[in-house]
Amino acid sequence: MTIVSLALSIVACFAVSEDGDIVKNVAWATGELSNVVNKNVSDAEVPLEVTLHIGLSAVVQESKFDDSADTSQTIKWDDVDTCGADYCQDCKDTATGTASTAIIACVTKFPAGGLMVKRRVPRTDCYFFKFMSMVSTFMGLITLVSSLLSFSDDCWTSFPDSIEIVVGDNMILSGDASYSAGPGFLCLLAAVFFDCFVALVHILTPVPKDEQDSGNTVVQVKHVGA
Repeated sequence: MTIVSLALSIVACFAVSEDGDIVKNVAWATGELSNVVNKNVSDAEVPLEVTLHIGLSAVVQESKFDDSADTSQTIKWDDVDTCGADYCQDCKDTATGTASTAIIACVTKFPAGGLMVKRRVPRTDCYFFKFMSMVSTFMGLITLVSSLLSFSDDCWTSFPDSIEIVVGDNMILSGDASYSAGPGFLCLLAAVFFDCFVALVHILTPVPKDEQDSGNTVVQVKHVGA
């Protein structure tokens, strides 16, 4: 279970990339803009739909047109000086802050896996390893859940139902928006459930009886007379 959780966490961590193709595949949130209206360029073709792939370091903006080729634009969070709206700025701050948290949570799974291996072997299991396994697992869970809640609150659930975006150099579009969790977010959410199972296993798995009795062993010395 720890290996599966680690693999899912690694996939989610790829959202720190600034590469557009990677962000689209492991975005933490996805937004779709429908009923699109062009607000400032009257003679330009209006896209039928705009999709936003929100990553931890960049946002990919895809525009689907009826008669021409679709377009894709990657916007790095570091290049966004001002969002023009509070919800955008909140998402930028949370996404960039979550990037380091996601990586740290992923890295800490390696020692947790080592402790799991120690506990699988009866002769190496002990109360210390059980305690450290539970502490590392619960600390990781708290970190992941906190990151997921913050990101979901700031990067889609608090977004308005209608937004304005800029396509290309100067085209301002508005439309009805809907949002959902992205693949990276879902991977990390699944990792949380696996970690909950691992924590339960650590709680329910007793330390071997030999280890429990090791502190109470009485050594008897028999004196043999000549």
